[in-house]
Amino acid sequence: MFELMELSSRYEDNFFKNTPKYLSKNNYQLKLLRNEIEPFMSTFFGKEVKSNSGGILGKTFDWFYFNLTNADQQSISLRPFINLINGSIDDAIFDQSKEIPPIIKYQYYASRENRDNAVVQHFNDLIREDFNQDLGLIFNYLREKGDRFKQIFLTKSELQELLEAILEEYGNQLESKNVDDLKAILISNGIIHENIKPSENIFYFAQLYKYWLGLRSRNYEYKRRKSS
Repeated sequence: MFELMELSSRYEDNFFKNTPKYLSKNNYQLKLLRNEIEPFMSTFFGKEVKSNSGGILGKTFDWFYFNLTNADQQSISLRPFINLINGSIDDAIFDQSKEIPPIIKYQYYASRENRDNAVVQHFNDLIREDFNQDLGLIFNYLREKGDRFKQIFLTKSELQELLEAILEEYGNQLESKNVDDLKAILISNGIIHENIKPSENIFYFAQLYKYWLGLRSRNYEYKRRKSS
C-alpha cells in the first residue's frame, strides 16, 4: 500500500508518516470497524464515488460494501475487490494528476470495464473450484437464453422454473442431479440468498453480478394468497 503511495506521489504526509506507526502496534492489521477502515479507504480511493455524469453514487466505503457483498448482504468477496485494484493500479500510477488524495481514482476502479473484468476473473476462479463446474452452465444459460429470468431477484417459483430449464437444457453435462443441487451451489457461493416474504420467498442475486448478467431492477410486491 505504502509503496504504491510513494509511486503515485499522491499522499498526505501526516497519514504516510503516522499510519505505519499505528499499524505496527496492531500487528499491521486493522480492526474490522468502519471508523478505522474508512480513513484508509478515503486516502486510497477518495471520499466519494461518482457516476460518469458526475452524480454522487455514495461514500467510497458504502460503494465498495454495496457492490462487493455476497447475496446475503453481510459477507464480502475479497477476490473481486483485489481484482478491482489490480485492474486499476497501472492507470493510477501513470496518472499525472497531483490531486491528494486519492491514490486510485473512482474513474479507474469503478469503471464499467474494470468492474466487468473483476467479476469475470472472480467467476472463473469460482468455477475452477471443486464441485463448482455447474456454475458455468448456469450462468451460460442465464446470459444466453434466460432473458425473462434476468431480474435482481426471482421468486421461489421463478427460480424453480429457471433451474428446471437448465437441467433440461444441459442434462448429462451437469454434475448436479436436481434443482436443489443447483440451488445449493448458487447459495453456497454467495450468488443468491433467500429472503423470507409473506406471500412467496424471493432469492436475491448479489449486486456484484447485476451488470455483468444484465439483471433488471424490480420492486417486491406483496401478493395476497388466494383463499381456498
